[in-house]
Amino acid sequence: MPELPTFLSLFLLLHTSESLPLVPSLLNPPVPHANSQAYVETSNVTSQYTIYASNISSCRFKTAVIPCECFLQVSNDYRLEENGKLLTTFSVSPPDIKIFTPSNHEMLNELTVHIKPKLCREDLADIQLEHRSFQVFPGDEESSWKTVSAVAKTLKDTKTSLIFGCKHFADPGYYRVSIRLSLVNYTVQGEKWIVVNRTTQNVLRLREDSIFPHCSSDFTIGWDLAQCSMDHLHYRLRILAVPEGAKNHDDGAVYIEEIGIAADQYSLKISCSQFDIIHEKYCFELVSVNRNSSVSHTWHSACVSTEPVERKVGGWSAWSEWSACSETCGLGRQRRVRFCNEPVPKRSKYCDGPLIETQECILAKCPEAMMPQSLSTNCSCGCALSTEASSFFASSRHSRMCEGNQTWNLPRMDGLKIADFTVKKQGNAKGKLFFFLRAPYQELVWSSDSHQEYQFSLPLSASIFVVLWSKSNDTSRMIQANDGFTVSYSIRNADALPTVAKIDSCQPFCPETMAIAVMAIIFICIIFIPPLVCAAVTASIKRNSSPEVPLIDNKYDSEMIRSGNTESTHVSSRNYVAKRSIGIQLSVQSTPRTARACLSHESPVPPRGQSSLSEFGELEYDDYDGTTFPGSFLAPVQDIMYSQIDIDQIIGQSELFINSVEKADVHTQI
Repeated sequence: MPELPTFLSLFLLLHTSESLPLVPSLLNPPVPHANSQAYVETSNVTSQYTIYASNISSCRFKTAVIPCECFLQVSNDYRLEENGKLLTTFSVSPPDIKIFTPSNHEMLNELTVHIKPKLCREDLADIQLEHRSFQVFPGDEESSWKTVSAVAKTLKDTKTSLIFGCKHFADPGYYRVSIRLSLVNYTVQGEKWIVVNRTTQNVLRLREDSIFPHCSSDFTIGWDLAQCSMDHLHYRLRILAVPEGAKNHDDGAVYIEEIGIAADQYSLKISCSQFDIIHEKYCFELVSVNRNSSVSHTWHSACVSTEPVERKVGGWSAWSEWSACSETCGLGRQRRVRFCNEPVPKRSKYCDGPLIETQECILAKCPEAMMPQSLSTNCSCGCALSTEASSFFASSRHSRMCEGNQTWNLPRMDGLKIADFTVKKQGNAKGKLFFFLRAPYQELVWSSDSHQEYQFSLPLSASIFVVLWSKSNDTSRMIQANDGFTVSYSIRNADALPTVAKIDSCQPFCPETMAIAVMAIIFICIIFIPPLVCAAVTASIKRNSSPEVPLIDNKYDSEMIRSGNTESTHVSSRNYVAKRSIGIQLSVQSTPRTARACLSHESPVPPRGQSSLSEFGELEYDDYDGTTFPGSFLAPVQDIMYSQIDIDQIIGQSELFINSVEKADVHTQI
């Protein structure tokens, strides 16, 4: 038989080795830690073993003991081969190092950290103490951590302790301890953060009754500072005045001043003249500023009344009864409360101690939910459910294979039977779960997006249909195997039908629909009613006002503007009237009006721009500049004048005769 080409032999070898069934677990432990000891469970001592990490050979060995250098990388892509054949794939978890820290720590106190490593080889570790403020911007939670101290230490398999000095805890916030390993190139962090926000050090000492009448010359304020050497903290004393009626010094307090405190100073005297009885009390705050981090902190605050007042120390009331358990089955919590009202504190501090207490409560064991089943059970796409207690898993990752929505059916049962359901949403469940009575999509009684309880009961007087609706683009590649709804149910007898968690079939009068309709009506009213009201009011005002006097007579010629028996200046077609003057003779003599034809030879037309009666002193002129229309409410028409002289018509007709070439002043005599 001819020999196969080299590349073909290699292909067949790889294909054969990869097609072999993988042994579930040949390692002890199945998931070893980085830089730890592990074993191969095999009886063949002559085999050659090879471990690959991310397709790179990490080590080869022939014994059941796996060398430490085989697990120097944290990865999910490890392979174990025996004589070139793949045996199993496995993962390597982070190094086995436990960090023990308290949940809370007092400011300006040293912290002892205990470390318990289990490493196969020595590793030089960089142990860091990191700080972060309580409030940070969303998305900056990880980048806000700042290293305040770092210590280098060699770790292997011996428990060790480390002390961080008190000066590292001068700022309030969260603290954590992290260990950076150089051999494995991995950072191990503590499981919990340390809350640092309180201290019994750095307190003020002053009178608690009142400033007056005890203050005669000076008021003395003292303080006790922490023994921790803090050269980077600058202490100051802040003074605030609280007005009458304020609940606390944060409510409308008046800033007075801040006084710097020297390192060797432990008291301060303030002149009594600095205090005024118009303020109810004065508050003093011991504050500091960290020169390194620019973080300010208020260590202690104390208030004292300006004058003697009644004081009453508050007291706690009796504890209330324990509340109902937060869960309906399994492990839950319940609480009780008390109040600081026996008596209510008056100008005194609040009661010391907790306001709320909680404890665990254990109820009957919850029904076990069945884990996701494979398609071989023939129920992943829906099926007829058993009439006994059972459970099933509904996942939209099967929607494409099921060619539509999955439907489970619990048949109707004779007698008064009740089905108690428990729905548990697991992972990132896609789709919506619906419960219908009698037929699918007929009478909706529960849905996963209706904010109802996930534990409910339904009567079995009608068939129950459970439908999982999912979008067509939900594929198994985007959905994990444990993403879905686990539905558990049990059947019991009942003397009467229970209250069903039913969603009313309210179309078209659902609460949501009615709310939208009401909002639409309100919006329409806001948009359309004001203009209609305005138009109606305007029309009413016009009807009740005086009748308008016509201002314009459309009859005119191009040579002369005529107005009764009054004289009008000749206007050529190239001019227009820009200003009109109307003279009214005030002479007491009774001069008869003469026809215009008889006076034409005695009254020559004056030059343009001059009045024909300008030299008569008995005439007065009323200049009309065209900005006010006669007949309006600014220039009402007098009936007696309108009956004798048609002034409005003169103005209206002259306004029509406009030419943009040249302007001329016109004076009309009456």
